[in-house]
Amino acid sequence: MVGQDQQRGAGGGLLPLQLDAVDRFNIAQDAARAQPLTLALDLPGRSLQELALAARSLPDAQVTLTVAGQTLPLTGENGTFRLERLKTALPEGQYTVTVRAQRYGQTLTRRQTVTVDRTPPQLGNLSVTRVGRLLTVSGVVTDAGGSRVGLTLEVGGSGTDAGWTPVPVAAFPGRCRCLHPARRRS
Repeated sequence: MVGQDQQRGAGGGLLPLQLDAVDRFNIAQDAARAQPLTLALDLPGRSLQELALAARSLPDAQVTLTVAGQTLPLTGENGTFRLERLKTALPEGQYTVTVRAQRYGQTLTRRQTVTVDRTPPQLGNLSVTRVGRLLTVSGVVTDAGGSRVGLTLEVGGSGTDAGWTPVPVAAFPGRCRCLHPARRRS
């Protein structure tokens, strides 16, 4: 019986294995196939205007995306696979995104829930009160996507972050705007 690292010689005896080009190729292929499959998702946020994502896996993996009954292959280069946008935009709502990587009989699956939300956040019950030199602006912000909404107070036409910059009372009236991470404004 021939063992590992052995080969039969011309006379039928066992000799140490002498690797040739085919042996080196097969050893390299076996090592590549034995590499464990990986899959990581990069979604730009949980609340999006359009679905776009990136996934990382091994370069020779086949990566697919399934959302709303559509399964699409993701295009990739050097182990980074991307979906720039769907052929048909998804209506607003909540979706489970499933990304699957397959390679040499191995399969990994990742699922994530995202909300497609194109409606700007709403600012309500806005009130402005002045006590001496202190101006207080308050209100309620609601957003269907449930993600973090940034508030900007514009005074005299310039964007001023009301949370950090003192606002001169003489410059008011101004306007308050809500900015969603997906760049939707109200």
